[in-house]
Formats: sequence, C-alpha cells, structure tokens
Amino acid sequence: MERNPIKTIMKQFYRISMLTLTFIFLSSCVSIKFEDVTPFQIYSSNYYISKDRKETKIYVSYSSKDKIDFKNIYFLNQKSKLTKRTIAGKTYIFASFPTYFKRDIILDNNSTKEFSNSIPNSKKTPFKLQEKEIVINYKEAGKIKYHKILSIKKVEEKIF
Repeated sequence: MERNPIKTIMKQFYRISMLTLTFIFLSSCVSIKFEDVTPFQIYSSNYYISKDRKETKIYVSYSSKDKIDFKNIYFLNQKSKLTKRTIAGKTYIFASFPTYFKRDIILDNNSTKEFSNSIPNSKKTPFKLQEKEIVINYKEAGKIKYHKILSIKKVEEKIF
C-alpha cells in the first residue's frame, strides 16, 4: 500500500493547527491574581453619584509607609485612572466614571439613514465585578498588582 503524501501533509497540518489553537486557548485563560497583603492599608472606600448624575466618583482613604504608584481602578465594568490627594492629613485616591453617555443617533423607518450611526463602544474589563466591588491596580517592585475591595459604600455627594 502506497501512502498518499498530500493526506500525510494534511494530517500533520491539522495536528499542528490543533496544538497551536489549544496553546492559544490555554494561555488566554490565565486569571489575574488578587493580592491579599498589600503595602497599604485601606480605611474606607466610598462612592457617590454627582448631583447632575453625569459622574460616579470614588474615593478611597488609605495609608502607607511607602510611596505607592496607583494606576487604575475598575468599577461596574469601567476603568479609570487614579489620582492621589491629601486632605486634612488623610490620603485619598480618587477616580470618576461617566454615568451618562451622550450619543447622537439617527432613528428612522428608512434603515439606510441609520447607516451613519456609530457602533457602541463597549470596553471589556478583565474582571467580573459585583455592584459594590472595585479593583485597584498598582505598581510594586516593577510589577503590576491587583487588590479587590469587596464592599464599597454609597454615600451622599462630597465636595473636596
């Protein structure tokens, strides 16, 4: 019996393709590890919705002996940069998230007029967070680390 070289090549290609796809799938399933022990201590974490209802603002009170390089915060499937301020001797990190997205869209019986509407921008975050959970990422020893806060408290509007 003579082997068909094309069949042999196709089988090898199939095997290599399946191994490659399996590797890609398994490498994308790496989960992010949350740090339980952090170089900072959190005293309170609060949020409020601004009076004009356009922003949700988060502030977290913390202390640390070391300088912490805070990067981002994740809340309700959104991501925002963190800023740090000291007010009345307490150190805070702040972030704000838009709660209202104004989009000009065309709605018409004639679907060709709706063609110019843009596709909604939905940013995916790497976390599935509950309503009162936030994730803070920070840089320590050159590595990005993540800390999850399980219960953020809703408060009345603050003006700092």
